[in-house]
Amino acid sequence: AMALVPLLERLLSQCPPDAFAVSVHQERMAKLQEDAADESKEDNEQNSTKSPIVFDVAQLLDDLNEQIGSIFVRRHFASFVSVAFSEERKTDTDDDDNDNNHSNNDTVMKYAFKPSEFTAEDRDLVYQFGRFAQKHPEYTPQMCEMYARLLRCSPDHNFGGMSILTFSTPILASLWTWLTIDLGPLTHESHQIWQGSILRNAQVRSVFHLFLVCYNQVLFVLEDEEFENSRIPFDSRSALLAFANLLKLVLFASHTAVPESEDSVVFQHRDNVELLLVLEKVLEELYRRDVRIAFSPHNFWTIGADEAPEWHRRWSKMSVEERAEELVGQSSTKLLATMPYVVPFEERVQILRHLLTRGRRHDEQRFGTNEVIVRRSHLVQDGFDAVSRLGDRFAGKLQVKFVDRNGMVEEGIDIGGPFTEFMTSLCQEVFHPQYGLFVSASSSSETSSSSSSSTSSSSSKADSGFYPNPATNSLPDFYSTMQLVGKIVGKAVVEGIVLEVPLARFFLAKLLFQSCFVSDLKSMDAELHKNLMFLKTYTGDVQDLCLTFTVTDDVFGERRELELKPGGADIDVTNDNRVQYIYLVADYHLNRKIREQSRAFVEGFASMLDMRYIRMFNVAELELVISGTGADVDVDDWQRNTVYQFGYRASDRQIGWFWDIVRKRLTMDERRRLLRFVTSRTRAPLTGFASLDPRFTIRRVDADEQNVARTWLSNFIKRATKKRAYKAKLPSAATCFNTLKLPAYSSKSVMEEKLRMAINMKAGFDLQ
Repeated sequence: AMALVPLLERLLSQCPPDAFAVSVHQERMAKLQEDAADESKEDNEQNSTKSPIVFDVAQLLDDLNEQIGSIFVRRHFASFVSVAFSEERKTDTDDDDNDNNHSNNDTVMKYAFKPSEFTAEDRDLVYQFGRFAQKHPEYTPQMCEMYARLLRCSPDHNFGGMSILTFSTPILASLWTWLTIDLGPLTHESHQIWQGSILRNAQVRSVFHLFLVCYNQVLFVLEDEEFENSRIPFDSRSALLAFANLLKLVLFASHTAVPESEDSVVFQHRDNVELLLVLEKVLEELYRRDVRIAFSPHNFWTIGADEAPEWHRRWSKMSVEERAEELVGQSSTKLLATMPYVVPFEERVQILRHLLTRGRRHDEQRFGTNEVIVRRSHLVQDGFDAVSRLGDRFAGKLQVKFVDRNGMVEEGIDIGGPFTEFMTSLCQEVFHPQYGLFVSASSSSETSSSSSSSTSSSSSKADSGFYPNPATNSLPDFYSTMQLVGKIVGKAVVEGIVLEVPLARFFLAKLLFQSCFVSDLKSMDAELHKNLMFLKTYTGDVQDLCLTFTVTDDVFGERRELELKPGGADIDVTNDNRVQYIYLVADYHLNRKIREQSRAFVEGFASMLDMRYIRMFNVAELELVISGTGADVDVDDWQRNTVYQFGYRASDRQIGWFWDIVRKRLTMDERRRLLRFVTSRTRAPLTGFASLDPRFTIRRVDADEQNVARTWLSNFIKRATKKRAYKAKLPSAATCFNTLKLPAYSSKSVMEEKLRMAINMKAGFDLQ
């Protein structure tokens, strides 16, 4: 208690004159000194929580909360109170409960931010204050309120003391323990109790708010592996999931509250508005992490009928048009813009298709129909020239004519097939390594090099998606070229064409305007990420590794050393600054070296569609929207959604043979070739073959395809007299109508032979 006296006197003496009522505090300090002197004479009289010293400290905390705008309080007292939750003091052994379950030496926290420097006197006084406050957890709400006020009056609602509080003390565990003691364990049954207390109880709200602020900083620092191993401060995955579900339900309730209702008024309270801002950040970070490492069960993030029965009933009765208004309407609740994951992925895809179709029709009316002539032997050159020449008109309707390799115009009529063929073929060519515009993430670990590459010899497999080649920024027209590629990919999304070329997830995040950090490095270069994690947990002296704040890159065969920060070549990486080095290396590879290429691509992509639409999806879902799934075609779904024409029925033996060949005899690659042969698409529709328009169709044809309108008798005679010619005919397709023209072969083996020949011929769009 005696140690508190100089601390509080010093605190008061350094505050501005108008910060406190000096006379009142002088009286309180005199009382505090008197009580402290009395207690120093009585060794065992500190058990009562109603003692004068406790009362005076509480009053001082209240006064500090009222005068929190003081420069001194913002600069110093935040650091004093942060140590109030610290349990580590190796030199102090008297009256120690040996409760070191959450010490500073936690593996995860060890390499996080360090507290600012204090004098020896500061440290001792702070520790004494902390030891005293530790014994009185009833002060937790007051201290949390003080920090809330500090955040409120600090730039960007942040200040240095939060790092000290979060990473130098077991604050998270202390606050979570306080919450679970006050509200009971967080379970599915107790969600309503927690939600009501957080929003309506000022003390609980202050504690929960500070917990979220600190936890958000922890999530920012923790890597995925550390997150999975520690789950700080939760003791189990179920506790983490219960916490995430609580945040989801609170934020969902705030977006769906009826205007002017009691709940709406509660959510609009100033303190709750500030709370929800932090809550949304934490929830978004948990959601993005779950996308990367999948720690939650299937459909965890969606809102079920048992969680919000009234909203669920209303939503289930809404049409696609009405649901789209939830995203873009004037009276929108912005639910899909803020937390779209509460709606199942398939329903969001339907909303996307509705919005894009509506926009496409508007663009077709505005820009009309434009003809594009493309030489198959110069697909990329002619394609880029056409996109550049059309400008904004590229968003309109396109009719494509191909010129074959003999210089002859293919006379097929474009009702959709040639255009789809043009888009899919152009994208495949543009992303091909021979053009050097894009590189595969799976190969980047072989070509990229940094000064940390020698820290580990093991390798891991990276994502196989593509991202812009960093070396293209040395080309004179790289920016306009990347814009054109972005427009082409955006046009494909608008038209519902699923491209076979996958994009790297960290690159897709840029389309969603999301920041990329160290954990995202795995999708670019898994080996580099592993090396950096080795450096982060290295137990020896980091200076022995001889690293500096530089990276070494290979640009068209030339090795270049680049500084990560000004003067980086002269700054050694040490145990104290290695975290900064790790983040700078990741930032360089993920952001800085492809910044201009990414900006150009996003500009081109955004010129084709409203970017709000794709923000309904996370990076994994956006990958499906653009590139589909790399999995095999679902033959059962394909067969269920097939239409039969001109005499074929599902029960015919030729149809049975066909599906048996597709399912059992063709390889995955051959099934995709068959799909492209008929529809010009290499991948199945995102939401299944039921959404293919028009439906996949199998039409029965005669040997003489030019005369299909025959009587049944003439068909019978034709088959009987020209059986050999009929067997020899190959299947053909009308890609504009997704129709396979399949002769009624007499045997399964002949059908398989002719089908394979047809899908491997790579025929054009000539009329037969």
